[in-house]
Amino acid sequence: SKSGAMGHAMGIYGAPRAHPQAAPVAGCTLRGDFATTTATHPTFDYYAAIDGEKPKRETHIDDGGYYYRWGGSGYHAGEFENYLEHFADCLEQNTRPCPDIRDGLYVVAILEAMERSLKIEAPVKVEQILTEHGLERLVVRS
Repeated sequence: SKSGAMGHAMGIYGAPRAHPQAAPVAGCTLRGDFATTTATHPTFDYYAAIDGEKPKRETHIDDGGYYYRWGGSGYHAGEFENYLEHFADCLEQNTRPCPDIRDGLYVVAILEAMERSLKIEAPVKVEQILTEHGLERLVVRS
């Protein structure tokens, strides 16, 4: 928000469900002053309502056969196979995998900034966290 306060972030990870249509097994919802997005698993539904844009809803349930090739939604073979294939391709082509360690460190810095922001009730810049840990080279410049 304009004040720097966090909107609302909610995640559901591995929650038992009464019925697949009632609630997802896993999902993430982000709400702020100007937008709301929700993604659910295993139904591969995505919803976004962003100020100034037409709301959109997508479903990618047809991708389920690739990701859950052994049936059900408890196996993530396709996801892991994607990671491994991408990494192998990068090794063969001598290119940088994405995500890589830099991306992972940046995500950890985001989480640290969020945690500090909640504690002090004020904005905390991700760049500050990176600099404190000698990682200023990871600062994303626009």
